[in-house]
Amino acid sequence: MWIIERLVFRYEGEILKRGNIRRIVEIGGSLYIALPKSWTKTYNVKKGDLLYVTLDSSGNLIISRMPSTTMNKVTIYADGLIKERLIAAYLKGYDVMEVRFKGMADEERGLIEEASRFLVGLEIVGEERDRVILQCLGTDNIDVHCLMKRMIHLTRSMINDALSAICDGNIDLSNLVIQRDDKVDRLYFLVVRHVRRLVYNHEKLSSYNLTPLDLMDFRLFAKIVEEIADYCEKLSQDYIMLRKKGRGVPDELVEYIRDSKDDMVRYFDDAVKSFFNKNLELALSTRIGLDKLRKDLSKLYDTEDVIRVLLLAKVDSMIGLIEDITDLSA
Repeated sequence: MWIIERLVFRYEGEILKRGNIRRIVEIGGSLYIALPKSWTKTYNVKKGDLLYVTLDSSGNLIISRMPSTTMNKVTIYADGLIKERLIAAYLKGYDVMEVRFKGMADEERGLIEEASRFLVGLEIVGEERDRVILQCLGTDNIDVHCLMKRMIHLTRSMINDALSAICDGNIDLSNLVIQRDDKVDRLYFLVVRHVRRLVYNHEKLSSYNLTPLDLMDFRLFAKIVEEIADYCEKLSQDYIMLRKKGRGVPDELVEYIRDSKDDMVRYFDDAVKSFFNKNLELALSTRIGLDKLRKDLSKLYDTEDVIRVLLLAKVDSMIGLIEDITDLSA
């Protein structure tokens, strides 16, 4: 991986602070600066190497090492956390993952195959007695914007269907919501992988007209959307559990959900628009609507029914997470 090194040139009198401020010198009519020695030594930058130079939206000059053309590889030693270690390596942007072990058990093989099914593009490309090689294929050229749009579309449908299932008494629809959550999770991991790789590829980052700060917002936004989908899944699971126990949802809660369902979907849409368009006015009006939904919901908490409280808490959490999206609109 390669590291972005920011060199911001600002006039600050005669004060020079080693490592982040460099004096500009003129040689033969051209202006030059010396690269920090610690940086060139740490990242083995030598005479004749190519560096990538660009400007960010604030006019700061950014100097980056060129991305490596070789695939990043990591070796993982088998233990009880094989799946978790593969997910971590995937999120860090590794292209090739080698799992080493002493005699592979069926359980270990199952965990490796489970990870490859769960992580988009990760395939087993080699297998020997003491190791398995996995490689991430066909994901490098996917637009992160397209991934996020797909996440948004799926989560929007989950909000609508999770609430509609309760209004209509439709357990089959609740089960479909639960199944859809896996798709959102897979997209979320792929978004995180791409965001982290873009941090180290400034050329591609510039081609998307994005800044490192934009990537931080994207990562947080994607996490919030993924959590909303998780609460849709949990709400559907609680509803199915309630029905299996032969119990129904209280009429006043069904009435609240029926009256607020369309508003909640609309506020989710508006929160997303306010984030991508950086529309503070839309964000504020959306928060006002969400605050009203939450206030009306709080009136239903006057109960000792544990299941009812669980359902209310899931809906309340969904509203709160949609509000969190509006916080990113500034």
